[in-house]
Amino acid sequence: MTALERQEEALINRVRGTLETGKAVAVLGWMKSNHDKFTRRVQKTGKVTFYEKTPDRLGTSVGFGIFRLGSTHSDFERLSVRTDCHPTVLSHGDIKRVLKAACQQVRHLVPVVTEEKVSSVVVPEPIVVIPTPKLEVSTEKVQTAPEENKMQEDVAGFIVAFMKEADKNGGLVGKNVLGDIRRAHGIKHSNANLVKAGRIVAVISQGRTKAGKYKASEKMRKEAGQLPEVATVVASDDPFTQARAFIARGPALEEQILQLQIQLEELQKKLDQVTSAKELLKKLTDLTT
Repeated sequence: MTALERQEEALINRVRGTLETGKAVAVLGWMKSNHDKFTRRVQKTGKVTFYEKTPDRLGTSVGFGIFRLGSTHSDFERLSVRTDCHPTVLSHGDIKRVLKAACQQVRHLVPVVTEEKVSSVVVPEPIVVIPTPKLEVSTEKVQTAPEENKMQEDVAGFIVAFMKEADKNGGLVGKNVLGDIRRAHGIKHSNANLVKAGRIVAVISQGRTKAGKYKASEKMRKEAGQLPEVATVVASDDPFTQARAFIARGPALEEQILQLQIQLEELQKKLDQVTSAKELLKKLTDLTT
């Protein structure tokens, strides 16, 4: 299991554990356009609450918070003082996948039904009322797109999907796979335009004149690796406040360890390639001498 897979499994277990204790999970920075049948269904149970505008604080009924890409460090710092929050921002696609995996493992929660089967399955939907702050949701960001342009660009989701695919294939993504990822996330720019924008780097194989594979640029790597900074310890003479603030650093430290493990695995792959190249060169040298 790779570090990325361990990272996702740990998050799924954290969400599941929160739900099993009766606490709710809050998703911050979630837009109305990100919803699908599953997220609307789980929202009705009251076990997962979605916020477009981040509130000043989360109620005691919330046990864990997840931030969507686009959330600010100040939001994380403010809420993580009182509520345990995942220190890494995620795309809405990753959040859906984590919620589905966690909800399927929780008893007494409305079963997760795939979108293809929802119309043929009738499941009672118990509603648990969880008090939440009254929010003034801006409609400016969630205007309905024209029929022929329903898919909105999800740059954050594109970056995450690209990096995951590259991680599986030695840092490279084939042009056809890249096209699939672009279309899946509503990216209207072509592969060539993404190269011009500095988002990805074209890789031309020996003997060819056109790029067949692409790798992440330094710009994309920085964007993919952005983490909210760990909330600082609140200056207070109260030992309980100091202890809670110090303990809150735990998840962020675990996340940093996983990120370093991912980088270490990538470096190990490159080192293995160097070793293989040395062995091949030695064999060729022996044959020619």
